Amino acid sequence: MTIPIGTITNLSTAPDIREAILDDLKIHSSIEIDCASVVEADLTFLQILVAAHKFAERESKTISILPAADPAIASLIERAGLTGPLAASCTNLCATGATEQ
Repeated sequence: MTIPIGTITNLSTAPDIREAILDDLKIHSSIEIDCASVVEADLTFLQILVAAHKFAERESKTISILPAADPAIASLIERAGLTGPLAASCTNLCATGATEQ
């Protein structure tokens, strides 16, 4: 199942994005989050991705972020100043398009 994300991901769009991701994770064992249209993202979106990743791990499900090396998402991780294991996980999940479990 692929979830398309709009051009702007911020506090005002967060509830809809969160709901779409969690609803699909409840139904499907694997989802793709399509960030091809994202041109602006804030920390709210990164929080949603991290929470969704943790939820998916607990439920033995997978999430992929597409496309690989999305510049808006990679920039967000850098601006957030993430370091250590969380940064590595986010960078792998968001920058490579790799599937995380």
